[in-house]
Amino acid sequence: MTSLSDQFERENILIRSYEAEANYHIRRLIERWSNFSLEEFLSLPGANPAMYNQFEARINLLAKFIN
Repeated sequence: MTSLSDQFERENILIRSYEAEANYHIRRLIERWSNFSLEEFLSLPGANPAMYNQFEARINLLAKFIN
């Protein structure tokens, strides 16, 4: 039977692993979205030119928050 502290440590390691993987994927998405041209953005369902600046500002804000 494992001790409670061993179990706690294993759970912490697992949580850190999940967090690292999630951060990796979030950074990849931000990198991809940061490079969207207006033409690529307009190819998204429901997108219109008026939304592009707002999209770009939100991605930049998210990138600053993550980094």
